[in-house]
Amino acid sequence: MLMVLITKAAGLIYKIKLTSLLGGSGMSCYSGAFAVFTPVFAAAAAGAPSAMSRLVSEQLSRGNYAGAIKIRRTATLIFLSLSVLLSALLMIFSRPLADTLAGVPQARLAICAVSLSLVPAALMNVRRGWAEGLGSMNPTASSEIVETLLKLFIGVFAAQTVMELAEKSFEQSRGCFGKYCSDILQARNTAAPYAAAAAALGVSAASAAACIFIYVITHRSLRFDAPEGTSFQPEQSLRNAACRIMKFSIPSSAAAIIATLSGMADLV
Repeated sequence: MLMVLITKAAGLIYKIKLTSLLGGSGMSCYSGAFAVFTPVFAAAAAGAPSAMSRLVSEQLSRGNYAGAIKIRRTATLIFLSLSVLLSALLMIFSRPLADTLAGVPQARLAICAVSLSLVPAALMNVRRGWAEGLGSMNPTASSEIVETLLKLFIGVFAAQTVMELAEKSFEQSRGCFGKYCSDILQARNTAAPYAAAAAALGVSAASAAACIFIYVITHRSLRFDAPEGTSFQPEQSLRNAACRIMKFSIPSSAAAIIATLSGMADLV
């Protein structure tokens, strides 16, 4: 309960601070980028924890320790490849996505910045599922806190730095990011998309740091003691393991995508 309260409080502070820094123009870029990113994230990583948890616990309950390890390695390969592909596609098509789906052309940089979080987020979700399959929820909870707090500090700091640099540039040369500005308000509006991208980049940095954190804390703490004489030769092929992972992860991902799109539709 305490961890949930910390996460919710940090998230609320983050939104308040970011709204104050970016203003309406910057927040439209930031929100537009996440409107594009969230369904893609759901497709790339949302199904990993539930699938991993179920399959790993199933293998361990049968005493198939090699199978549990095979599931973890196969899931890592699948979700790493998928997240790299989707991240690259988001960057390549960031301009048309910003123009059409987000409806905010200036959100292109923010889309590129937040797309970098797909890979660490996917790997982190695989590790969370592994931990839950071994019966521990602590890595999931602690990594969520680390990610939220780092997003708060890094994201706000990055956005604030961009806005301060824009104001200094305006005071010195009446310019901001290569554009002439007649007043400080125009300078802030000009800098807002870049500040939104900086905040989105902070999200990616927080995800990367939290991913490293969960791998470090689970590397030694989440090891099972196999009975003496246990064979660690996998009992299933890579293809079979991949099919089982996809079988259980796709419904969860689909549900997350539908829930995300439904929430967006309610706001229209």
